[in-house]
Amino acid sequence: LGLVLLGLAAAMTVVRWTPPRPLARISDGVLFFSSTLLFLALGLPFVHRVQASGDEVEYLLMAQSLWREGDLDVRDNWARGDYLDYVPGMEKPMFGTVTAKGIPISTHSPGLPALLAPIYALGGRKGAVAAMALLASWLAIATRRLAFRLTNDEPAALAAWAAVVASPLAFYTFYLYTEVPSALVLVLALLVLLG
Repeated sequence: LGLVLLGLAAAMTVVRWTPPRPLARISDGVLFFSSTLLFLALGLPFVHRVQASGDEVEYLLMAQSLWREGDLDVRDNWARGDYLDYVPGMEKPMFGTVTAKGIPISTHSPGLPALLAPIYALGGRKGAVAAMALLASWLAIATRRLAFRLTNDEPAALAAWAAVVASPLAFYTFYLYTEVPSALVLVLALLVLLG
């Protein structure tokens, strides 16, 4: 990330010292395709080599439970050892909280698992990562459109797109957390509110 930021700073310095020229508008399709390829190139090899971690395990179990059993109760998934598909060698299940009746439940909302359940059914964890790459690319395009709407400046809009693609967002495309869909919903809401 440091090298990316250094390169971006150098590019901005060069742009400041060169005479301004109109920037040709790059199509949303080209930018969507390029960012999706980048996210997939980062994400798919990562999930092939690295096991799930943190909250990602619970989100995957909830998606699996929704698809296979039609419920969000992951106690039986933990009991069967379904989590071993994501974290081989994990010794004991972990639960976020316990109800007043002593029943362990997830502290995570079911939104992301509900979004990922059909995708999980088709492609497992790698399919879910591919879906996150598509959502992140959509977020980058929506951010570009929002920046253009606010500034009416193509270089600023392209810089907004690049900031989304080069930011920690890429990390969140291969770790299955709620950040990408949450940010996408926020940017889409701003686009709607701004007309």
